[in-house]
Amino acid sequence: MHHIYVFNESLLKTIPFGMDIVDYEGTILFQSDNFKEIFGEEALGKKCWELYRDDRKQCSDCPLTRGITVGETEAYESHGVLGNRIFEINHTGMMYQGKKAMLEIFQDITDRKVNEAELISAKEKAE
Repeated sequence: MHHIYVFNESLLKTIPFGMDIVDYEGTILFQSDNFKEIFGEEALGKKCWELYRDDRKQCSDCPLTRGITVGETEAYESHGVLGNRIFEINHTGMMYQGKKAMLEIFQDITDRKVNEAELISAKEKAE
């Protein structure tokens, strides 16, 4: 059942997260409207880390360094994004324009992380 991984741009427009598609070198081939809103610029042809990493460097454990497996998804927490915010990035290997590529879905989880930390410290104080 290969048709599941066929790229559907109209479907992506309905998903409320920033998304891009990168090749195995991290070059951005596609970006959703939400992605442009979050990162504030047209980014086709740039490296993904030039756009969202505060230090403009590739993540040390970037999944791209392990290659791309079509249909495989993994979640990754990236710190130091857009002025030290925390983003969860889901990577899924897929075929795009006849080549292996990686769909990245960006979700800002900074507030969730801050709340978790506050809950933990409140709990520790209570104990």
